[in-house]
Amino acid sequence: MRSKSGIVFFLSFLLGFHSITAAALEILNPAKPVPAISLVASALRKQAADITTAPDGKPALKLTWNNSDANKLEFFFDPGIDIPEFKKAVVNVEVYLTRNSFSGNFHIRLIDRQVEIFQFRRILRFDDLPMGWQTFQFPINAEDLSNDPDIRTWGRNANGKINYPAKFFGFCIDFVRTRGKGELYIGRITLTADKE
Repeated sequence: MRSKSGIVFFLSFLLGFHSITAAALEILNPAKPVPAISLVASALRKQAADITTAPDGKPALKLTWNNSDANKLEFFFDPGIDIPEFKKAVVNVEVYLTRNSFSGNFHIRLIDRQVEIFQFRRILRFDDLPMGWQTFQFPINAEDLSNDPDIRTWGRNANGKINYPAKFFGFCIDFVRTRGKGELYIGRITLTADKE
């Protein structure tokens, strides 16, 4: 009887340990204090980023722009958010789409200790997606970044490899210049790392 309970305890411990290592790291939660956000050329591009609420009342980071002034919006967290070392990971980004949301590419960016920036792209036609909350997933295989056309890297000492420690750095959003004013809302962002 004792040995059975010991086995149950040991299995519970292992399962609990696995759930801890696979727990999602919260990168952004607009309902909590948010790191400083810097927009690239915000005055020139006439863009803004504000913590507010989405149309359904949920806290969100609202991004606004005028498509005639630029064809992309870039922002970064200052400083970036520390992320764990991983071989594979998935970044989940909650996004609320409205009829004024853009159609184009959605990128997340990481930065490593050598100041190399890693950009991961999702090609999206928001016109084909329902309005409201969506979750965009970005699977990352840190051991094979060179063979994916949706990954770009650049910067000082760029070697195409994530040199830890690394940070979640920010976003780049492309849109169609002829569409007029645009907006979208970003909710929680999480990263789930698989160390194995």
